[in-house]
Amino acid sequence: MLEDFKMEWIQSNWTTVLIGLVLLLVVFKGVIVGKIFGIRNLSVAELSSMLADNPEKTVLIDVRSKSETESGVIDHAMLIPLGDLSAQVNSLKAHQGKNMAVICASGTRSLMGAATLKKAGFNRVYNVSGGISAWRRHGFKLTKP
Repeated sequence: MLEDFKMEWIQSNWTTVLIGLVLLLVVFKGVIVGKIFGIRNLSVAELSSMLADNPEKTVLIDVRSKSETESGVIDHAMLIPLGDLSAQVNSLKAHQGKNMAVICASGTRSLMGAATLKKAGFNRVYNVSGGISAWRRHGFKLTKP
C-alpha cells in the first residue's frame, strides 16, 4: 500500500521530482565531476601559498575569456580561454608532473578545464574554488594583463 502511494505521488508530481533532481545535479555538479575525474578543489588561500612556496612546480591556467581577463589576472597565470584549452593541451605537456591549477571567474568553467587536463593525462590537477571572485574577496593582488 505504501509503495502504491509512493508511485502515485511520483507520477502526479513528476515535474517537481524532475526539478528537484536537476537542482541537486546543479548544486553537486562540482563534487560529482571532481570525484569522477579525481580533481581536488583548492581554496584561493591554498593557491596563494602554492604559488608562493613552489612557483616552479605550479602552473596556473586562467580559462576566462579575453574580455574577462582585462579586469585583472594573477601574476604568471597562463591565459587560455576554456574554448581553446583542448586545442592547446599538447603545448602544456612540458608541464607534465607539475601542479596544474585552473581558475575562472567563479569555479565552474575551471572545473571543466581541469577535467580536460585530467583526460589529457595530467595527474596533479586542481580546480580553484570560487575563482577570481574569491581571489578578489580575499584581497589577493591582480595585475593588468
